Amino acid sequence: MYALGCTPSDFIDSVMEIIGVDGTLCMPCYGVKNGLLHISDTKSAAGILSETLRKKPGSIRSAFPKFSMVAYGKNAKEITSLHIKSQYQFDELSPYYIASRQYNAKVLLLGMGAHSHKISVFHCATYQCRNDIPFYSECFTKNVLVML
Repeated sequence: MYALGCTPSDFIDSVMEIIGVDGTLCMPCYGVKNGLLHISDTKSAAGILSETLRKKPGSIRSAFPKFSMVAYGKNAKEITSLHIKSQYQFDELSPYYIASRQYNAKVLLLGMGAHSHKISVFHCATYQCRNDIPFYSECFTKNVLVML
């Protein structure tokens, strides 16, 4: 049972009402493991809100294994469409980077639970530090192959 009778769909609808028709709601929509991701069928491992948004008609999920994003609203396509070309899931082509840098997204840390270290947009910042901080340069050395 959900608190005060509010379902995940009710919550998403309420957030969209606040954001308005010119806004876009984005959420991590991780796959279960690194590897192949079937964009429309692979369940989100990022929680019930993410899974509910993934299933909402009109939502768009980025094409990247493990660290995909789902977006709904005015800029959903622009935010998610380049992820398939990313060499690393949080680079300049990732929806996390695009949403935060190009659309000045606000990050709501909701439902982080026991895995509060999984704050995807913060990985974009560490990616940007890769040329200035030796530790990060070694973290971002692998190319990722995406197969659809």
